[in-house]
Amino acid sequence: MHYSSLKNLILNNRRLIVEVLTILIIIGLTIFVNNSNIRESDALLKEDIYYEFHQSLTTITGGNPYNKILEGNLLENKKYATLFPHYYYFLGTIITFSDYRFTPFIANYQHILQLFQILGVTFLYLIFRRRNQKFLGILAITFFVFNRWSLNSIAILKQDIVAITLLLASLYSFDTDKNKSYILYALSLGIKHLGIFICPLYILHIILEKNKRLKIQHSLVFLATLLIPTFPFLLENLKSFCLSMLFSFTRKPASACGVNPSGFDNLLIRYGSLGNTFEMFFLILPRLPLITILSTNIGLFAWNKIGRYQYLLTTFIIFAAVNPVYFDQYLLWITPFVFLIQPADSFSNYRNSHGS
Repeated sequence: MHYSSLKNLILNNRRLIVEVLTILIIIGLTIFVNNSNIRESDALLKEDIYYEFHQSLTTITGGNPYNKILEGNLLENKKYATLFPHYYYFLGTIITFSDYRFTPFIANYQHILQLFQILGVTFLYLIFRRRNQKFLGILAITFFVFNRWSLNSIAILKQDIVAITLLLASLYSFDTDKNKSYILYALSLGIKHLGIFICPLYILHIILEKNKRLKIQHSLVFLATLLIPTFPFLLENLKSFCLSMLFSFTRKPASACGVNPSGFDNLLIRYGSLGNTFEMFFLILPRLPLITILSTNIGLFAWNKIGRYQYLLTTFIIFAAVNPVYFDQYLLWITPFVFLIQPADSFSNYRNSHGS
């Protein structure tokens, strides 16, 4: 290419070049900071990833990691397998390429998590870029990768970054390719089902869809993506799988920072004296404030009182603040949506086009 032509190309695309370079610098700094926090495999033997490694190993070698919960009481955490099989198959693939050994698995997983974080940055920025809010997008991705919860999540190899990235990809596709969006959302739930609390965003669209073919199509692609990997475990032992999924909603109030009063656990519940009658009701009762406030938030969204991203942000804030169980990674789910709120982004924007 002639020098003058190259110069003209650069001048004509200088804003795009600056944009790309800025994002690459942020990504480079993110990798540098994350690498400085990398832990050796021996330092992770008490973290969840160690137990998830063995649960995934059990899964890919033909065992059922969900059966362990049958030994428990749905109250105390004994490191049960509480996630959908998608996550254990995902880790199992990495385990296979790591020669079934923990140390090389950790090294490989560290790189894969950082790759997903970069993809998350990309989709988050693209959402802002589509709205012509590039500067706000730069601010948002900087906050997303450099907050303390994101850095710690990468350091201890939590799966939240993978699930959030898939959710961001789903949200980016929501207005342009519903099938892709529902598949990505189902995969996000498969990695970590904390995103279940925003399912009304997806369900409301299906309910309002006038085209019956599309209504059925969207429902089927979502359910097939979420449920097909679970069928072997449902057929083998329905009870252990259902109880494993339910455990997150029944476990005793707990926190990585120490147990703090929350919900109705200290007011109405005496766990040591539970009987067989209505036991499940009493186990879920401490979540009643959470259910009530989340339901109200859903109503505000459905009646067009809050926008799409405001609904996502407030849902995850409510979950982190009111759920009787609290861990720092819950706050990570808030961070992508802090700067996404805008008044024009309301439920009515796609309510009016749900039949298209």
